[in-house]
Amino acid sequence: MKNVLFVLLILFCSQSIGQVGINTDTPAPDAALDIEGTDKGILIPRLDLSDLSTIAPVTGGATESLLVYNTNTTTGKGFYFWSGVEWVPVGKGLYWEKDGNTGTTPGTSTGENYLGTKDAQDLVIATNSAEVMRVTSNGQVLASNAGSAAAPTFSFHSDSDTGIYSEGTDKLNVSAAGNNMVEFDGGSNPQTILNPTNSDVDTRIASQGESHMLFVDAGTDRVGIANSNPQATLHVGGTTSTIRIDALNSTNNVNNKGSVSTPVFVDANGELSIQGSNVITQLVEDNTAFLSTPVIVDNTSSGRTITELYATTVTLTRDALIEVVYQAGVTITDTSNAFIYDGRPRIYRIFVEIDGRKVAYKGDAYTSRSTTGTTIVNGPFYLNGNGYVQLPGSTTGTTHEIKVFAEVYGNTASTRCSYGGNGDDIFQVLVRY
Repeated sequence: MKNVLFVLLILFCSQSIGQVGINTDTPAPDAALDIEGTDKGILIPRLDLSDLSTIAPVTGGATESLLVYNTNTTTGKGFYFWSGVEWVPVGKGLYWEKDGNTGTTPGTSTGENYLGTKDAQDLVIATNSAEVMRVTSNGQVLASNAGSAAAPTFSFHSDSDTGIYSEGTDKLNVSAAGNNMVEFDGGSNPQTILNPTNSDVDTRIASQGESHMLFVDAGTDRVGIANSNPQATLHVGGTTSTIRIDALNSTNNVNNKGSVSTPVFVDANGELSIQGSNVITQLVEDNTAFLSTPVIVDNTSSGRTITELYATTVTLTRDALIEVVYQAGVTITDTSNAFIYDGRPRIYRIFVEIDGRKVAYKGDAYTSRSTTGTTIVNGPFYLNGNGYVQLPGSTTGTTHEIKVFAEVYGNTASTRCSYGGNGDDIFQVLVRY
């Protein structure tokens, strides 16, 4: 009977005052329920919420803010409240969750969400209680580990030996497949180094029209320009490739003649230069088959007989001094091929015309007398000579005509000169720049 009266008294007080106190006679005036205790807690109803989208297993209603403790490990153990449409974990959306957040509003203004600090303090990211990264209050991102080529500091899940790291103070390195490919060294001698470990790792720079515009073959220590397989220390490829050195052009070098090609010289140190005082001699023709077939020249008149023996050309890409050199054997008889012993003099000559200009004139006289016709002097007699002429050239090439002539004068006597056919006849053309 006393217990019934006590319950009725509590109900009467709660209805008249609107507050309930447990273990206290003076519940807080702003609390509907005030529970006090020093060694006990409150057990909220424990339910198995297998489906967070339905009110079940709660029955009898679906009042918003209903609080329970979820024991289901699949949907997530913990305190949940009914939002009116689903069960929501207490605190969801207010903190960064281990499995990620939804419905965030990126930004740092009121009502927006971010990861970091609200005061001028660094943000530290750690693993196993050790700092691995720090975002400073002034915006720097600092890595605690310098990394290595095989395990770069900044890398990729699917390719962990490719990324960015540092080999030391003031150095930034890029690795690929565990190889140190590039190093930016900002030390006392700032430089960018490709293949800093001197490994057998080739370097290739491409252009729009050339896949190997610059190629370094690390295995052979060779460099190719427009060439993927250099065969020398420096190998320029391509059928129309050229090399230009501005220090050697006609504007910057007084020894460059401008309109015609100028020879380039290499000194003992391997340096290239143009030297106006130097002369280059080229043997552009060395004809040892000159007059391999004899040329017969007859003369029986009072005048001279002139016959062309040979013709050739030379093409010059710049002004040059031309020298012609010849040697030809001559056998002398009368026109019936009989020996001459009448004692009358004959003249035989060779001369060269270059573009119609006579040079290298060489001649000799012959006579023989014998009362019996048996004691005579006969050939072959050799004529050899040379001559010079300055000729113009051009960058597109200027061609000059060279002709060799024989001249025979028998002074009305029967005379035949056979030029060549001796095996020792030669004709040469030398060009001097």
